Amino acid sequence: MPLPPSFRHLKHPKLLFANFKNDLFASLLEFIGTTFFLLFAFGGAQATSAQIAASPASADNKVIQVFSISASFGLSLLVSAWIWFRVTGGLFNPDVAMCLFFVGALGFVRFVLYVGAELVGAIVAAAIVQALTKGPLSINTTLAQDINRTQGLFMEMFATCGLCLVVLMLAAEKHRATPFAPVGIGLTLFAGQLCVLNIILMIFSADKEEDDRWLTFYTGCAMNTARAFGPAVVSQFTNYHWIYWLGPGLGSLLASAIYALLKHYHYLKLNPDQAAENPKMSPEDPVRRLMDDHDESAQDGGGGSTQGNSKERENIQMTNQTEMNGVVAGPSRIGGEGRTSQPVDHLCFERLLPVTSIPSMCSFLRTWVQISLVLSLATNLARASPIDVDENVEPSIQDNNDMPFVNVEPDHTISLGKGSDCFPAIGFRMPLEPPLTLNGWWCSMSSEYAFVGFSYEVSECQSLNELKRDFTDIRQRFHGRYVRIYGACDRRGFYDDIINAAWQAGIGVHALIWFGFDGSNKWEARRDVLISTLHSNRFAKFVVRALQFGSEPLFDDVLSLNELAQQVREAKERLSDLHIPVTVSDLAYSFQKNGGARSVISAIDIIDAHMLPFFAQDASTARNAWPLVQRDLDWFVQNGQGKKIYLSQQIVLKNGWPSKTYPGVEPNNNRAVANVQNEHDYYNLLDAHCRYLKEVAGGGVGWFAHLYSDSQEPGYGIYGTRGDLKFPFNPRTAC
Repeated sequence: MPLPPSFRHLKHPKLLFANFKNDLFASLLEFIGTTFFLLFAFGGAQATSAQIAASPASADNKVIQVFSISASFGLSLLVSAWIWFRVTGGLFNPDVAMCLFFVGALGFVRFVLYVGAELVGAIVAAAIVQALTKGPLSINTTLAQDINRTQGLFMEMFATCGLCLVVLMLAAEKHRATPFAPVGIGLTLFAGQLCVLNIILMIFSADKEEDDRWLTFYTGCAMNTARAFGPAVVSQFTNYHWIYWLGPGLGSLLASAIYALLKHYHYLKLNPDQAAENPKMSPEDPVRRLMDDHDESAQDGGGGSTQGNSKERENIQMTNQTEMNGVVAGPSRIGGEGRTSQPVDHLCFERLLPVTSIPSMCSFLRTWVQISLVLSLATNLARASPIDVDENVEPSIQDNNDMPFVNVEPDHTISLGKGSDCFPAIGFRMPLEPPLTLNGWWCSMSSEYAFVGFSYEVSECQSLNELKRDFTDIRQRFHGRYVRIYGACDRRGFYDDIINAAWQAGIGVHALIWFGFDGSNKWEARRDVLISTLHSNRFAKFVVRALQFGSEPLFDDVLSLNELAQQVREAKERLSDLHIPVTVSDLAYSFQKNGGARSVISAIDIIDAHMLPFFAQDASTARNAWPLVQRDLDWFVQNGQGKKIYLSQQIVLKNGWPSKTYPGVEPNNNRAVANVQNEHDYYNLLDAHCRYLKEVAGGGVGWFAHLYSDSQEPGYGIYGTRGDLKFPFNPRTAC
């Protein structure tokens, strides 16, 4: 039975401590952050307790004290998390750490170290508060007299579940609001404190005074095992202290289960454009819609005879005239029709004007707007200029390095620097509309060596806005020329979204027919849908550079050699009018184990070589990997010689070096080191051999970084799961 993601690496003890130095340093900072958070929270609660003892009991004072304690914890967490979330994640809570561990966002070693650091930090914070304040420590978590242990357990469970779920959805899930996650997390703790911490009970009876009111605590509202444990160590434990371990722990498990269900069933599909920022996706103008409905109803009412309509209009006009002359009472005969006059105050707008007036006015306005739009479009065409960015409008895509991102729309152009006259060269200006032919459109493949782009995993079925954002980032920040699709999404219209996003971002696409690993025939439907989309989408042949069969069908023995070669030939025939090359995405080893797979090599147009030296039998570190890269690369070059279709084309590498491993992504040599430094070193290695890659026969070698983000495949991304760069990445695109 396969292990959950967080537990898989436990099968490989040697890899547990690969990043131990960083984990240890992070746990030290987590200890400091936890102490900082609880010091202010405990201090505020202790001060409030002192006020309770010193001030007379009144309902107003009790309410203020409740809010004071809740605000102490909520605001302290908000500020502390905002300070530390880019350093350690700002967890400060063993139960939050547990839920992040369960969903795979926190490694096992760091999880254990964090829990220890948070517990010790809570003890230190409680000890400091006791040492600096008078009287006994009064911040312990205790049950109210009328609350039994079962009730307290479930109160803590549900409150902690809410807090953990907020952390998962606002902080673990990456979106534009993630930097503001500490606000939501702090407010959640504040709300939980108000709900579970205490309630003011005012006991009134005929023989009791108003001073008989008191503050009753439900559970003390831990929502954090460390928060309950620290004061208990400094002062004393209750015989039901276990509630504050089991309750929050169950809440953490419940939150993890809810999050897992949301992710498994792709919750983003339910409301995919909720976070969109495009004003065009807002609801239509309600007034405009009502006017359009009126126009339609007026047109529908015009189906009778001309004589009848004329008579009806005459009757309405005469009625309006009579009413405006002051005839407001009693029935009257107008135009031979029985009709009751109405007060002027009740006249509707349509009855004050001929019924043809409003449609005529609307038609006039529509015509005027259309003429204005045509004139505006003609002016823009005459200028033929790049996008004008309004300085008062924020860019739709922001970058940590303050790069000049723009909101790219299909009817604009983008500029990346010095101009070029072929696509997708760096500096190429996307036209307003696709050209009539492909003549002169594509750059020569011999110019596409060194870094050309990213592999991009699509099993999450990203929305159109997400695709545009990421593709634009690849194009503008990293000067990528292509995205290589990896994985599959079977959502209807998804490949249209891929193509449209690529056109708007000004980037090319290496499309993929994904076989998968389940042995099913789903790939056949994917093939047909993709090829159909390539024919129906007007941008397709201008952005799709190649079609791949993958990933690694030879290695996985998905089809026989002859069947795979036949699939390639049939796809080439179906795409011949679009001039899109077809290839197979696989390893050198896969071809070698099939005797060179000559029939497949003869069928494909370009070579899409998987270069993953980390899995070689003699792998060690990325800095020593060049002989492994050169060995596989030479095999492709040597076996492509004499075949014009290869020597006139380019060899494309899908490659990378992982920063961590898990079952299914494990080295074949225990000396192979997987960490962030080696991932960085591998790409530096390719940059250092740029000249060699440029001079390889067949048009040079261009390479894709596999992958764009760790959220797509753990360990391979340039971006980490938190959305930040794992290391500086400025690959060479020419030399």
